[in-house]
Amino acid sequence: MIAMMKATIKSLTANVAKLENKCEDLESRSQRNNIRILGVLEELRLRDLIISIFPDYTAKVARARAAFNEVRHKLCGIDGARYGLIHPV
Repeated sequence: MIAMMKATIKSLTANVAKLENKCEDLESRSQRNNIRILGVLEELRLRDLIISIFPDYTAKVARARAAFNEVRHKLCGIDGARYGLIHPV
């Protein structure tokens, strides 16, 4: 009886992990073409306004991309070095 329950728990845990990955993938795909605009007020009356535009990644994808920040900064300082991250990471 206990062995059967352990097998069921293992199976359910695997299913949950698979569904979490699928949910993250679907959320990421739905946001792929979205952008996030910061610094724009509802009433634009300022002249020296700084507007920032960012891709709208999910939190998990943003954390994964942030893991490469140090390497990106090092590559940026090397003349002729080309680099990039393919979506999602």
